[in-house]
Amino acid sequence: MQMVRDTNTPADDDAIGQIEFRSKNSDDVEKLYAYISAKSTDVSSTTEDGEIQLYTMQGGGLVPVMTLQSGKVGVGTQDPEGNFHVYSGEAGIAPSALADELVIEGAGSTGISILTPNNQVGRLYFGDSDNSARAYILYDHSIDMM
Repeated sequence: MQMVRDTNTPADDDAIGQIEFRSKNSDDVEKLYAYISAKSTDVSSTTEDGEIQLYTMQGGGLVPVMTLQSGKVGVGTQDPEGNFHVYSGEAGIAPSALADELVIEGAGSTGISILTPNNQVGRLYFGDSDNSARAYILYDHSIDMM
């Protein structure tokens, strides 16, 4: 399958194509439950950029779930501010350019879960070119010790 927007006047943010996923609801009414859309966000020769967005039905309305944009991935956001941006609410600040490979953003208390069985260890490692485990944060569930 190939979708081509053939126009003599290409413009930024032109829609290229859309794939729709439809089904009937409990009232026998056909509904759009999800779709994937693509657009050309920058059509300037040699600096072209594109975007793919995935939408799914939530509570009766279609919401953006994931965006693939110019080498970045956004979950819950249509404008990822880092290489991988997970968004659950507006924090009111942009990430530091020194640490934007993974961005976790929320409007309130926000966190990351490292889940393991009760007898295992959860780890977060910091490495460099000399040592892949230069420093780490470790929690041992079996002895409840960090």
